[in-house]
Amino acid sequence: MMTSMSGRPRKGLALTASGISLLRDWVFSPLGSDDDARHNEPSGSVAGSPDRDLVSLWRRTDVPYPHLDADMLRAMARWPNVPSVFGWLALDRGGRWLLRGVPIKHARILQAVNANYSRDDRGRWFFQNGPQRVFVALPGAPWVVHRISEDAMAWRTQTGLPITRVTRTWIDEDTALYWETEHGLALVSDRDLGSAFELIHDTQERPADFDRFNHWLDEGVVVEAEESEVFRYRWLDGSVPIGRSTRAYLAAHYGFENEPRDPGPS
Repeated sequence: MMTSMSGRPRKGLALTASGISLLRDWVFSPLGSDDDARHNEPSGSVAGSPDRDLVSLWRRTDVPYPHLDADMLRAMARWPNVPSVFGWLALDRGGRWLLRGVPIKHARILQAVNANYSRDDRGRWFFQNGPQRVFVALPGAPWVVHRISEDAMAWRTQTGLPITRVTRTWIDEDTALYWETEHGLALVSDRDLGSAFELIHDTQERPADFDRFNHWLDEGVVVEAEESEVFRYRWLDGSVPIGRSTRAYLAAHYGFENEPRDPGPS
């Protein structure tokens, strides 16, 4: 049985060569020599296999992580210098978590991902898999929002955070709709685009004429961002600007990476 440094077994999730799996015994001890590494590997793994790299411990960082739970923060502070994982985990435009392209459906795994989703100081979003940082490929924003009831203003992120404030909206070159929220930039889920577009109106607070709206969307190429002088977006008791932009500009403007890359040895 694998134990922690305190001698007690730890439960958690581990990324292995075959994907995310549930572990009863989670190694919370730093890997040292080859002998130490062999003794500390999870059951069923082979020395020198991807398991040894993927079930590892966190690098220390001074960046605050408000979305992570207390156990994860303690692990980060105690064990530094851990290799990260790229290219495994993605968030899609429907707000689903994908592991190598396959939706994750296991309830406990989804709960862990949702509870331990944060970003580093370079704007790269990640899931903290116990002691492992797993970077996430984004669909255009770090948050995907979906409608949760018949109330037109009842929305949540993919992690369950409520949306109470929208200060600006954007439409990109693929007609994806984004909201600037209290959590950051959020992409409206594909399945809720219809109801979200119903909140667009003109400056006289009349429902948008979508022939005219589509004509505005097709007016030339937007290099960075351009706000409409004709249309607004209704939110709660008021309205906020709506603009055209591009996926690349929004990522740069709001400070995140859609496709995190391994920078390689420093």
